[in-house]
Amino acid sequence: MFNLIKEKIKKIYTSVTKQVSSIFSRNSLDEQFLKELSMLLIMADTGVRTTNEIINKLTADIKNTSITTLEQAKQELEKLLISQLQVSGGVDPAPRVTLLVGINGSGKTTFVAKFANLLKRMNKKVLVVAGDTFRAAATQQLMEWAQRVGVDVFVGKEDQDPASVVFDACKKFKDEHFDYLVIDTAGRLQTKVNLMRELEKIRRIIEKTIARSIR
Repeated sequence: MFNLIKEKIKKIYTSVTKQVSSIFSRNSLDEQFLKELSMLLIMADTGVRTTNEIINKLTADIKNTSITTLEQAKQELEKLLISQLQVSGGVDPAPRVTLLVGINGSGKTTFVAKFANLLKRMNKKVLVVAGDTFRAAATQQLMEWAQRVGVDVFVGKEDQDPASVVFDACKKFKDEHFDYLVIDTAGRLQTKVNLMRELEKIRRIIEKTIARSIR
């Protein structure tokens, strides 16, 4: 599964980089250049808002002749992309709450264990939460991983609503002063409306009880 995903990402990356190189081998900085660059940035998952900011900046620089060549445009694009990755000193780059979401079999529970282990080695106090109440094996698996890694695990009661489990876990997180809260959830497809609403409910609970950014 992982190798398949890795190969698909590699193909997408190769395709996008080839097309970017093709765009910058043009002869002029025109409207078509900016349009195609915008489409490629969206394809590369840059995001609509960020893409618009970048294209607007390049457009303005081209109009006022701050940028007159494709090489200058390429250099400016690199600077703009790098600036988007920089985090200001007043912001915590690592949110204390991580909510794992994905389809069945995507490796969420295993990732929780690996991430918790990484945080533990950084001397962080970690609480992992068994939010997958639909699959009994998931709770047992997470408990075993938590014991191996050496972190605390929160498990709800039998047939307890996932949102309720997370609410109780958030209280424990605050009361016992944990550094990180890592929540496992049941596998779901984004087309399943009820299950997606459940995630929204869980997120609202986290924001209200902890009021921290969620990854």
